[in-house]
Amino acid sequence: MSLDAIGLVRKFFCEKNSRYMFKRRHKQEWS
Repeated sequence: MSLDAIGLVRKFFCEKNSRYMFKRRHKQEWS
């Protein structure tokens, strides 16, 4: 695996994780 690919995968997971956390926080605020 090239360093480029690892960077892309990391970025993808980071964005996915932050989006997931944002949704969870949003739900807690609404309930």
